[in-house]
Amino acid sequence: MAAVLSDRKNIQAAEAQILVADDEAAILDLTLALLREEGYRVTPAINGDIALVILEQGLPFQLLITDIAMPGLLDGYALARKARELRPDMQIIYMTGFASMANVRSRGAPYGQTIIKPWNTQVLLGAVGAVLRVRAENRAREIDLDTPRPIMASRYS
Repeated sequence: MAAVLSDRKNIQAAEAQILVADDEAAILDLTLALLREEGYRVTPAINGDIALVILEQGLPFQLLITDIAMPGLLDGYALARKARELRPDMQIIYMTGFASMANVRSRGAPYGQTIIKPWNTQVLLGAVGAVLRVRAENRAREIDLDTPRPIMASRYS
């Protein structure tokens, strides 16, 4: 049974494409390495401006993991807004070293899970797994709603 669950997790990871934006090279490299080790397809961006250029190429990202405070025109909040404009179903995970920045709703940014730096491997992978699992469940419900159903004859017809 454990092997089946592990295989299912590996398939979900291989199907997930993630964009990671962080201006701290060490954190970006660590995040990429951990996610790739789990089988995720990951694309790096050194700031929000570069991440937006990548998003505008139309690649099928399911998840954006972004630092909140980054140099350039787009911080993590602005990047998340742009990402949702381009892909309304894009899931967001924010990372920050400032606990006071963790309340994203007050800044008008799209809802997303926030993890505080320094995080550990379990926190990062747990957040990614949870967000992608919810996304998959929502997509399955949408597909189920789109599936034609046979019309049952009424006994009054």
